Parts: sequence; C-alpha cells; structure tokens
Amino acid sequence: MGEWVDLGYAYLYGMGTDRDIDKALECFRKGAEAEDKRACYAIYEAWGNGVSLISRDEAMDMCVRAALLGHGKAALALSRPDFAEDKTLYARAYCHEKGYYPESDIQKAILLYEQDAEKDGYHSMMRLYDIYENGLAGLPADKEKAAKYLFMSGYGRD
Repeated sequence: MGEWVDLGYAYLYGMGTDRDIDKALECFRKGAEAEDKRACYAIYEAWGNGVSLISRDEAMDMCVRAALLGHGKAALALSRPDFAEDKTLYARAYCHEKGYYPESDIQKAILLYEQDAEKDGYHSMMRLYDIYENGLAGLPADKEKAAKYLFMSGYGRD
C-alpha cells in the first residue's frame, strides 16, 4: 500500500524523477483512497508546507482521517489551534480511546465523545452507546446511559 506514498514523495521532491506536484498529489490521493494513513498525512503535510493545490478543508480532513487510521503525528496535530474543535472532537476521542496519544486516557475519550454528542455528533453518540451498552476497559456497562445516547442518535426512528 505504501508504494503510492513513496512515489508521491519522489514526485514531490524530485527524487529520481522530475519534480511534479500534480503527480505527487495524485499519488497521495490514490493512497488515501486505499486508506493508507501515510498518504492521508502526506496531503496534510504538503498543505502545511505550502502546496497551494490542496484546500485547507481537504488538508484538515486528511489529517483527521490519518489520525483515525492510527497515524501518530496526525493524532498529535489534532490538538493544534488551526483545527476547528467541532471537526476533531470525535477523532481526538477515538485517538485517546485507542491509545494513540502518550497521555491517552479512556476518561478523556469519554469526555470528548460526550462533548461531541452534545453538538449532535452522531458517531460519538453511537460510540458512547456501544461503550455504555457493553462496558469498556474496566468501565462497567450502564444501560441507562446507553439508552440515552441511542435515543439522542435517532437510531431506529423514522
């Protein structure tokens, strides 16, 4: 899977070939389509290094995606002030839950999921439902809280 990233960097920096930013981005985007966390982060990184062919929204989306796929640098980048908090609450919660931060903490994950759920974050509502329905990492199940988040999500209602 990493071949798209390697080829993209070759084009981006002119390593063994002519420098071609369009081809580099094409390679990174193909890698991102294949769920390659390095390709997703490469798009964010290229934007951060001034590649103007990448919109801020695309760069931010790719960084969040890379973090959700387990890219450590991307997870750390989510706490930077250039991210809108509402765009990253779920991703930051997920990274805490999965241990992608050095200071990862399940309680911090739940707090972030709850903040996102209060802002109508559907994925956070469903994650909280699952956590409270089944329990997680020493947290006992809490059927009342599970029902609350399932109801908030609107799941099963037409």
